[in-house]
Amino acid sequence: MYKAGFEDLWNALKRGETVLIEHPSDSMSCKGLYSLVQWARSKDYPVVIDDILDTLYIYKVNIELADLDSSSLNEALVIKEGGRLKVGNVVGHITLKESAIQWMEYERVARPIFENSEKLIINVVLGIEKLFMLADSKRELITNINNLLSWIGNKKRIAFYFVNLSLINAIEFGVLPLLEELASTIIKIEKIGNEIRAIITKSANDELNNLEIRL
Repeated sequence: MYKAGFEDLWNALKRGETVLIEHPSDSMSCKGLYSLVQWARSKDYPVVIDDILDTLYIYKVNIELADLDSSSLNEALVIKEGGRLKVGNVVGHITLKESAIQWMEYERVARPIFENSEKLIINVVLGIEKLFMLADSKRELITNINNLLSWIGNKKRIAFYFVNLSLINAIEFGVLPLLEELASTIIKIEKIGNEIRAIITKSANDELNNLEIRL
């Protein structure tokens, strides 16, 4: 199994990719976010974070507790979906309501940011599993998945969905396989004893398949 660092992975991704980062609750997934934001900063790529129900605040606290500098998060453009704790440069606040209306509000805020950017945008989505947990029916879950489809392959961005496996697997309907189908790259974070590893289990780039990163 080929071993590398996060920077090798980020550099190998292509415009329009959708990256799924699956992690258990007890892993330090905040280190993955920290690495990603630092890398984007070094490339002068703007970062847009979809912050669902204050998940970004949790990541920020854990980054600081890991003795890492969280100041780079202050520069990120943040679209808040629910929640009240402000982290980063909040450019829109969307209330959680019926999915069709909520998605229209998101499109109104997000589309101009991506369409007007001349640079590749690193789009991080935190807490999406919470959005699915709030769905009232299987139909609404499927609607949320279909809403994501309109952004798949958008060459203005590379999207990174951080997904808490412990939460998403608690949902009655099988959401994770649907997300995995949409993703061009899947990174599974595993905790083995005191060691945390990230393994790429799916990638359109053959060089990334089975690549392993140790945190």
